[in-house]
Amino acid sequence: MDLETLPKTPPPAYLRYLQAFSAHLLAERRLAVNTATAYTGDIAEFLALLAQRGDPAAILEHLSRDEVLLFLEHLQGKGLTARSRARKLSAVRTFLAFLAQEGQAELCGPRVHGPAVLMRLPAPLSVEEITRLLAAPAEHTALGVRDRAMLELLYASGLRVSELVQLPRRAFSAERGYMRVIGKGDKERIVPVSDRAAQAVRRYLALRPQLDRRAQPELFLAYRGAPMSRQAVWQLVKKHCLAAGLPETTSPHTLRHSFATHLLEAGADLRALQMLLGHADISTTEVYTHVRQDRLREAIDKFHPRS
Repeated sequence: MDLETLPKTPPPAYLRYLQAFSAHLLAERRLAVNTATAYTGDIAEFLALLAQRGDPAAILEHLSRDEVLLFLEHLQGKGLTARSRARKLSAVRTFLAFLAQEGQAELCGPRVHGPAVLMRLPAPLSVEEITRLLAAPAEHTALGVRDRAMLELLYASGLRVSELVQLPRRAFSAERGYMRVIGKGDKERIVPVSDRAAQAVRRYLALRPQLDRRAQPELFLAYRGAPMSRQAVWQLVKKHCLAAGLPETTSPHTLRHSFATHLLEAGADLRALQMLLGHADISTTEVYTHVRQDRLREAIDKFHPRS
């Protein structure tokens, strides 16, 4: 089989499987459109490879480990990183589970271990560094008050930057101390808001009419009244990090990571942290336990009399 000339799309005989899988991702698994599109593209590439091996129904029903290994070989030949190959293999596994659910393949499909992927998490900020960052915005202007409120929420509630910019005004309940957040896959979760963060948001809401020229539903607005973009949040985090003397690599995700790390170090339950972060799978949250273990090792090395 010539992997170099593999077509990018499957032939018509396979399209019905691709279309059904795409609908499944959006309607049943409720994945975000971008994620569903990426998974569908991965499976289109996989099915294009299978098309060279014979009848689609027969191939899919009796899919062997060889086909999946061949696909991984194809991906490696393209020079894809381990992370990209792992994502595409995850898409294949999801597709096989879908076929099994529809009664068109064996229950689990062929077991193939993906490439090892090193989970790179940003170094968390210390509590002292967080305090400096939160104090950086100049709060004598509406924009400064807005920036302080956004930074407070990113750290106090562990929001993703995409969740922050999509927050509607009605999501925030100052009296009850929580927010309704729409996360990945349009899944809603309730996120507590600390007293300091709630106070910062209330100060911003008092000044928000100065920015709202278009009656926007979003909570956070840019200078001319448009909703804040992800890029704008990244830029303001960089700006205030520079003013606070923090590393240039600090990003909105650093604040989310610091939120999770500080909670675990204080003894928070992993399941509770999973709910707060909006992780669908506990294994995604477990990566933070490695950070806690590293800190414990540092403490032992520093303070144990036999170290």
